[in-house]
Amino acid sequence: MNIEVCDINNVYKLIKDKKYELAEQEIDRLFQKSDNSEIGSKGRIYDFENDFQMILYCNISKNKSRLEWKRSFISDLYYQKGFIFLEKQQYENAMENLKESLKWNPVKFQSYMEILEIYTRMKDWNKFEEYFTKAIKVAIKPEEISKLYRKYAYLCIETNEYEKAYNVLRYSSLIYYREENINEIKYLSSIEKINLKLSPDIGCINYIRESGLEYNVQPEIINTYISIANLLEEQLVKNELNHESKINILYRLVDIYTNLYIFNGDNKTHNLQMEAIKKYSEELKKSE
Repeated sequence: MNIEVCDINNVYKLIKDKKYELAEQEIDRLFQKSDNSEIGSKGRIYDFENDFQMILYCNISKNKSRLEWKRSFISDLYYQKGFIFLEKQQYENAMENLKESLKWNPVKFQSYMEILEIYTRMKDWNKFEEYFTKAIKVAIKPEEISKLYRKYAYLCIETNEYEKAYNVLRYSSLIYYREENINEIKYLSSIEKINLKLSPDIGCINYIRESGLEYNVQPEIINTYISIANLLEEQLVKNELNHESKINILYRLVDIYTNLYIFNGDNKTHNLQMEAIKKYSEELKKSE
């Protein structure tokens, strides 16, 4: 039997309500229910969430052929189990499950975030730096990149590098505005023993650049966005698409071109973004 989205969402609800014992029981039941075949005709059967993740991993791993994958939700189950162990402060078990999650889906951003949380709590800064470097390669949205820099700021606070933490948090908010950064920035600004420079945005960027922490756009991510956009554009020209399918494709194109423009900032991408928004709006009007 196959695992359904509703099964996974049910476990997430139990975790959100902190009903960890019930969540673990449900996870174990779903593992027994699942078809968790690891090896197929082309090697490992991955559990990517969508084509985007599959193409991204192909780009990162330099694999030119399409990988075998199916949405089995095995990576989600290992992630959920790892998260529960993390909440119970059983870090070894948490790490084991989170790394198993990454075997099934090597570009699962959430798993990297929890691994970084474990190394933060364990104060293992070398391992933190190692996995931060890996995580930045699979952060496909500005909000994910912002989350990573926020996490890095906590490393700086733990190591008493308050000025760096201050600027990293500001940089995090410049990438993607985060309301939760405000209190931390105010706290760091209030530490009298530290001569913090309340830099304007450009000062913050210069500080990050001089510290070697500036985010560099990952070419693998750019190439993946372009590949998916081309596939969607090809689908749009097919006459057999119904109204709902066109809306879904155009919505995805708006999202892709918006993120691509944030990363690239070039006029060509901006024009593609505006054109996708126009087509999406026109298609929506047909539903009225």
